[in-house]
Amino acid sequence: MRSLEQAIGTRRILLRAPDLRLLHLLFQTVRDLSLDSFVEVSDGGREVPKEILCSRYRVALFACWLAYQLEEKNGKIVIGIDVGARNMGIVALVNDVMAYTGIIREAGKALELISELVKLGGDVQCKVGYTQACYKLAREMTDSIRMLGVPVNLVREEEARANVVIGDFTRLRRLSRHEVDALRIALSPTSGQDMVWTDDAKGE
Repeated sequence: MRSLEQAIGTRRILLRAPDLRLLHLLFQTVRDLSLDSFVEVSDGGREVPKEILCSRYRVALFACWLAYQLEEKNGKIVIGIDVGARNMGIVALVNDVMAYTGIIREAGKALELISELVKLGGDVQCKVGYTQACYKLAREMTDSIRMLGVPVNLVREEEARANVVIGDFTRLRRLSRHEVDALRIALSPTSGQDMVWTDDAKGE
């Protein structure tokens, strides 16, 4: 697994805004992701879609869009969600690139972000982590994601923590506990089948 910076490597990425009025948003997004050393804004660069720069989730969308471009538009986007009572960790992987991590405090906003990521055009899959305490919230989240037409699998957080070994990303960025759990959830193996709820789904 690679960070977005590692995926860029020694390349210099040239990008341009679709409109001069959006130029400041492009500069701000690049700074927010600390990609100043990797990305240059130029008239001859690849155009960043207006919908990304105007989105309330522009940082997450831009990061995944850029990773998707680096993967030559042949990327599978896996979204891992750590469901919590107050905070939800979220991670978006594009193939083996950790494009975005963040904290979302409302389920509705997480669903909006997933809906917008689908518009990037890649193959999108979601994995929702659950514990016994947050089982109901995870179920509601999973049902809502399925309504977006996105395949979704349920992952028991205890198993993800025990079975998924991840590297140390603290030197690249400091991840919260929720983001680390979301990363483990995203990397957890699944059956590949869309989640079907049963009375035994809790497993506890």
